[in-house]
Amino acid sequence: MEMMSLALLGLCSLFVGVLIGVVGIGGILLVPAMIYLLGIDIHTAIAAAMFSYIFAGFTGGFYFLKQRLIDARTILWMFASAAPGALAGALLAAQVPADGLSAV
Repeated sequence: MEMMSLALLGLCSLFVGVLIGVVGIGGILLVPAMIYLLGIDIHTAIAAAMFSYIFAGFTGGFYFLKQRLIDARTILWMFASAAPGALAGALLAAQVPADGLSAV
Protein backbone atom coordinates (compact mmCIF):
# COMPACT_ATOMS: atom_id res chain seq x y z
CA MET A 1 0.00 0.00 0.00
CA GLU A 2 1.42 3.37 -0.94
CA MET A 3 2.27 6.06 1.62
CA MET A 4 -0.62 8.39 0.67
CA SER A 5 -3.14 5.57 1.11
CA LEU A 6 -1.67 4.68 4.49
CA ALA A 7 -1.86 8.32 5.59
CA LEU A 8 -5.48 8.56 4.47
CA LEU A 9 -6.33 5.32 6.25
CA GLY A 10 -4.61 6.64 9.37
CA LEU A 11 -6.64 9.86 9.29
CA CYS A 12 -9.90 7.98 8.75
CA SER A 13 -9.03 5.61 11.59
CA LEU A 14 -8.19 8.49 13.91
CA PHE A 15 -11.51 10.18 13.12
CA VAL A 16 -13.41 6.92 13.65
CA GLY A 17 -11.54 6.28 16.92
CA VAL A 18 -12.55 9.71 18.21
CA LEU A 19 -16.18 9.07 17.29
CA ILE A 20 -16.10 5.65 18.97
CA GLY A 21 -14.67 7.19 22.14
CA VAL A 22 -17.01 10.17 22.23
CA VAL A 23 -20.36 8.67 21.29
CA GLY A 24 -19.75 4.93 20.94
CA ILE A 25 -20.26 4.88 17.17
CA GLY A 26 -18.13 5.72 14.19
CA GLY A 27 -16.85 2.34 13.16
CA ILE A 28 -19.57 2.21 10.55
CA LEU A 29 -17.61 4.84 8.63
CA LEU A 30 -14.33 2.92 8.47
CA VAL A 31 -15.39 0.10 6.13
CA PRO A 32 -16.87 2.41 3.46
CA ALA A 33 -13.79 4.65 3.69
CA MET A 34 -11.50 1.69 3.05
CA ILE A 35 -13.67 0.44 0.19
CA TYR A 36 -14.44 3.70 -1.62
CA LEU A 37 -11.40 5.84 -0.80
CA LEU A 38 -8.71 3.18 -0.85
CA GLY A 39 -10.21 0.51 -3.11
CA ILE A 40 -9.79 -2.28 -0.56
CA ASP A 41 -11.90 -5.44 -1.06
CA ILE A 42 -15.00 -5.45 1.16
CA HIS A 43 -14.08 -8.73 2.88
CA THR A 44 -10.63 -7.38 3.77
CA ALA A 45 -12.07 -4.02 4.87
CA ILE A 46 -14.59 -5.67 7.21
CA ALA A 47 -11.93 -7.93 8.73
CA ALA A 48 -9.45 -5.09 9.23
CA ALA A 49 -12.08 -2.82 10.77
CA MET A 50 -13.31 -5.52 13.14
CA PHE A 51 -9.76 -6.23 14.24
CA SER A 52 -9.09 -2.55 14.88
CA TYR A 53 -12.27 -2.23 16.99
CA ILE A 54 -10.74 -4.64 19.49
CA PHE A 55 -8.06 -2.10 20.36
CA ALA A 56 -10.30 0.97 20.13
CA GLY A 57 -12.91 -0.67 22.35
CA PHE A 58 -10.36 -1.91 24.85
CA THR A 59 -8.69 1.48 25.12
CA GLY A 60 -11.93 3.44 25.49
CA GLY A 61 -13.49 0.83 27.76
CA PHE A 62 -10.44 0.75 30.01
CA TYR A 63 -10.57 4.52 30.39
CA PHE A 64 -14.30 4.50 31.19
CA LEU A 65 -13.80 1.64 33.66
CA LYS A 66 -10.95 3.53 35.32
CA GLN A 67 -13.19 6.59 35.66
CA ARG A 68 -15.92 4.35 37.14
CA LEU A 69 -18.34 5.30 34.38
CA ILE A 70 -19.14 1.66 33.57
CA ASP A 71 -19.61 -1.52 35.59
CA ALA A 72 -17.15 -4.37 34.96
CA ARG A 73 -19.83 -7.06 35.36
CA THR A 74 -21.97 -5.39 32.72
CA ILE A 75 -19.03 -5.34 30.32
CA LEU A 76 -18.37 -9.05 30.86
CA TRP A 77 -22.01 -9.93 30.16
CA MET A 78 -22.00 -7.80 27.03
CA PHE A 79 -18.79 -9.44 25.82
CA ALA A 80 -20.09 -12.92 26.55
CA SER A 81 -23.21 -12.12 24.54
CA ALA A 82 -21.60 -10.26 21.64
CA ALA A 83 -18.56 -12.48 21.01
CA PRO A 84 -20.50 -15.52 19.72
CA GLY A 85 -22.59 -13.24 17.51
CA ALA A 86 -19.47 -11.60 16.11
CA LEU A 87 -17.97 -15.01 15.35
CA ALA A 88 -21.16 -16.15 13.62
CA GLY A 89 -21.26 -12.93 11.62
CA ALA A 90 -17.63 -13.28 10.56
CA LEU A 91 -18.20 -16.88 9.45
CA LEU A 92 -21.27 -15.80 7.50
CA ALA A 93 -19.56 -12.77 5.92
CA ALA A 94 -16.77 -15.00 4.62
CA GLN A 95 -19.37 -17.00 2.67
CA VAL A 96 -21.37 -14.07 1.25
CA PRO A 97 -20.26 -12.55 -2.07
CA ALA A 98 -19.05 -8.94 -2.07
CA ASP A 99 -22.23 -7.69 -3.75
CA GLY A 100 -24.32 -9.24 -0.99
CA LEU A 101 -22.24 -7.62 1.71
CA SER A 102 -22.46 -4.25 -0.05
CA ALA A 103 -26.24 -4.56 -0.15
CA VAL A 104 -26.40 -5.24 3.58
